[in-house]
Amino acid sequence: MKITRDSKASELADHGFSKSMAVSAEFIDAQAMQKAYPKTFKSPCETELAEIIPGAHAVKISAGGERFWVKVQARAGEIMVGSVCNDLICTEDHGLECGDIVEFETRHIYAIERMP
Repeated sequence: MKITRDSKASELADHGFSKSMAVSAEFIDAQAMQKAYPKTFKSPCETELAEIIPGAHAVKISAGGERFWVKVQARAGEIMVGSVCNDLICTEDHGLECGDIVEFETRHIYAIERMP
């Protein structure tokens, strides 16, 4: 079965999330950053990204030059939905605030933490 963006959106909808719930922002591609700057920039490998479990992990992503933590709430392949879980200082640049729901991809992840 071919997995399409529409089928992944449907899978996220099964968890109670829709595209209209997410605040729109342009996230930085951490995987591309690592390829461009391999000696000074590190991001999680494919194995680590594959092990992210909704409800059990928080991930660090970046928008507008600000990195922040997101509690992962749902996942459909490489697409994830979560809530911003720390106060942000560059809201004017990216439009995001603590508590906002965001949709992003695994390529946007800078770091992974297991939640207590």
